[in-house]
Amino acid sequence: MIRIVGMGNRMHGDDGIGPCLAYALLKCSDRPKGLSIFPLDLPSHGDIALFEEPEVILLVDATPEPGVRLYRLEPKNLSDTEMLKLAQAGAGHSISPITLVALAASAGLLEGKRVYLLALGPLEPSFGRGLSDRAIDIALKAIDEIIRFLESHGCEIRVSLECVHSLLAGPCSDPLAPLSEASPEDS
Repeated sequence: MIRIVGMGNRMHGDDGIGPCLAYALLKCSDRPKGLSIFPLDLPSHGDIALFEEPEVILLVDATPEPGVRLYRLEPKNLSDTEMLKLAQAGAGHSISPITLVALAASAGLLEGKRVYLLALGPLEPSFGRGLSDRAIDIALKAIDEIIRFLESHGCEIRVSLECVHSLLAGPCSDPLAPLSEASPEDS
């Protein structure tokens, strides 16, 4: 099983790209068997439970660093500088992807599993605003990377980019609207 977890804080504008992108994938794809997708707005320590079942986990989060970059998260394989850079990617919410992975590893939840981070940037958090046009453009580019990633792990997915754009630019970008109420028909 493969799990995509979009992490962020929608109250911090572009930092909400992770959960919004995950939600858009939920609503705008065919969601093949063996793939689970979780929008995680305001991740917390208890979210390590998301690491229990899947063999492959893809975390998606905003970063101030430019580009759409894929990292394999194995703390023993990352330098101190790389760990610091990645840890800062989660500065806008309560727990960073690196911290979540470290806690999952400490709890013995990563045995035989592969964990990746898709870092999206450059994004700059702002309080109380939705996603910027730049964040939406980066999210749309990230869809191609997610499709390639899934295909490399034997999972084919079809995604409507028009639907994704509609959700990201419309109701999903409202930081006060629950994601469960955001749907393509609303925009």
